[in-house]
Amino acid sequence: MFKRRPVRLYGAALKRVCAEVYERDHGQCVNCGHAVPEGTKPHHVVFKSKGGGDTADNMVMLCVVCHWQVHHGKHGHYVQDKCKRMLRWLYHEV
Repeated sequence: MFKRRPVRLYGAALKRVCAEVYERDHGQCVNCGHAVPEGTKPHHVVFKSKGGGDTADNMVMLCVVCHWQVHHGKHGHYVQDKCKRMLRWLYHEV
């Protein structure tokens, strides 16, 4: 079986996907609902280090506090699980 390579985008292509995610999430943190400044890079739900790609179905907007919580907080797995559930719902994955 072949391994699937993650999508890696750069430059204008990455900016387009980031803008798409920002619009999809209405410029709000998908966890707490706080406004996220335009130009903020989205959070990768499946981390790049774990094979996650630069695609809209793997990225969500998180505020600074929730993003920190995912990577460093003791309850970050709750935020991460909520992000995964939201993306599964949006993209109808089972």
